[in-house]
Amino acid sequence: MFLIILLALTLVLHTIVWISYRYFFSVSWRRSVRVFLLVPILFTLSFLLFHSLVETYDVDFFYQLSGIWVGMFVYIFFSSLIFLLLWGLSYLFKNPFSVPTRRMIGKVGIGMVILFSGYSVWNAFDIDVVKHDLFLPSFPSSWEGRSIVHITDTHLGGVFHEDHLETILSVIKKQDPYAVFITGDVFDGASHDRRDLVAPLRSFDVEGGVYVISGNHERYAGYEESLDALTPGSPIILDDRVVVQDGVTIAGLAYPSGSEQDRDVASVFEGKVNVSDPSIVLFHAPYKAVLEKVASYGSDLILLGHTHKGQLFPFNYITALVYEGLDYGLHQFSDGYLYTSSGVGGWGPPFRSGSDAEVVVFKIVTR
Repeated sequence: MFLIILLALTLVLHTIVWISYRYFFSVSWRRSVRVFLLVPILFTLSFLLFHSLVETYDVDFFYQLSGIWVGMFVYIFFSSLIFLLLWGLSYLFKNPFSVPTRRMIGKVGIGMVILFSGYSVWNAFDIDVVKHDLFLPSFPSSWEGRSIVHITDTHLGGVFHEDHLETILSVIKKQDPYAVFITGDVFDGASHDRRDLVAPLRSFDVEGGVYVISGNHERYAGYEESLDALTPGSPIILDDRVVVQDGVTIAGLAYPSGSEQDRDVASVFEGKVNVSDPSIVLFHAPYKAVLEKVASYGSDLILLGHTHKGQLFPFNYITALVYEGLDYGLHQFSDGYLYTSSGVGGWGPPFRSGSDAEVVVFKIVTR
């Protein structure tokens, strides 16, 4: 059923593009079906094909190309909606476009799509360093002035490889952090070379530790196999575990195998995470139901990911709506802080236009 719905949606979206582009490029019916409908649909379906093959076969290059097409198609679709709006307005005001004007508008639209797509690919691999000072008076004085780093959603696999991870770790190392926290979706899928993908991470260490939890993609990729790829090595896998590092409780919650409502916090926190103790909590997604349970234990800082802040414009507005404004950034939550990162990798198209890839650095201020 899901596949039927997906194919039907693909046909509808491509038909809208076909109608719009046929009018603005003044192409014959037969040629427009071939150029603006059948060929684009085949390109889009190729993404689904290579997405299913990339976990087993060495088709990364073709997966990336098809992903770039899907990203471009998103912009082509929105440009077609703008074209249709212009078309409607021209008839509403009884001033229909001439053929040369229509073609000029179409060429400008295609040019903008190409330029925006090029920027989006570049932006997907360009890493920003985002810095925040956090006033945490409950933390021990030994934490004063220390920096901690938060990254999430590296999505290592068909698009982002170990060289991208090496770049991320190089950026982190320059921040001289005391501890590093990784909040899930380390892997994109069940890649046949997962151990190779995370080899740089297994040998990366800092004084206060590197802490990792699972995300939804670790569930999709094979939970045990994903965690096994991270060991042996320096990362401390914190799924449903609680540790104490220099007087601060650090707790991690595994991504639930069921619904978010099934994420039992008490079984992990009870007797280990106390309201009176300073604490940092790692979870993958800004699910309100889970966050409210976590906040009841007096967490000072909750670190999250998952949303990518929409990844592609205008989906950043959708994630803001779905997650009630907690899809990105630093927020006061209950008596502490909450930070949702846009991530440093991406899913599907290697595009970023609604957000930036980021490494987040928090400087701890205790007095």
